[in-house]
Amino acid sequence: KKKSTIILEVNKVRISDPVVIANTFQDYFMSIVGAESHSDQQIDDSEPVQLIANKEFEFTDVSEERIKLIMSSIDVGKATGLDNISPFIWNQVHNEGAEPIKRLFNSIIKKCIYPQILKESIVHPIHKAGSKMQASNYRPVSVQNSLNKVIEREMYDQMDEYLGCSGLMDAYQYGFVKGKGCQDIIAKVIS
Repeated sequence: KKKSTIILEVNKVRISDPVVIANTFQDYFMSIVGAESHSDQQIDDSEPVQLIANKEFEFTDVSEERIKLIMSSIDVGKATGLDNISPFIWNQVHNEGAEPIKRLFNSIIKKCIYPQILKESIVHPIHKAGSKMQASNYRPVSVQNSLNKVIEREMYDQMDEYLGCSGLMDAYQYGFVKGKGCQDIIAKVIS
């Protein structure tokens, strides 16, 4: 892709220094999610959480065959993350790479520790509309490590299966549900 140079205007001053621009985007994106205002809050765990479901959710060990399936179906057109390993490579080595990734996944769920390196991503500002000189006219897009995508897919699938089988997912939930989309809810409302 052609790299474009971003120039921002902050307090009527044009900024072209890449470090200052990166810091400006970081400050703006963090202010959107309110991360700074929530980072010092403590979680009150004195009250027990009541479970609605019949059983508690637990991740289960994953098989080598399941990891092979995920790796072979990874979208090879996605960008490369901080690990500099292309999704295409993971796709090509799914037979050889599945066993160590299976062990890593199972270790993560047994120890309940997700490696910090897999949490890190590259954030790119993508222009939405309006002036390209205003940080507020950009949205953040996070590019994750390819390995994280494989592990995250299995975690998502296990949680999705649990929510579907446990009765926790409302029948009228249409967002972020496999096989349901905006058109489905519109058709339901109209009918």
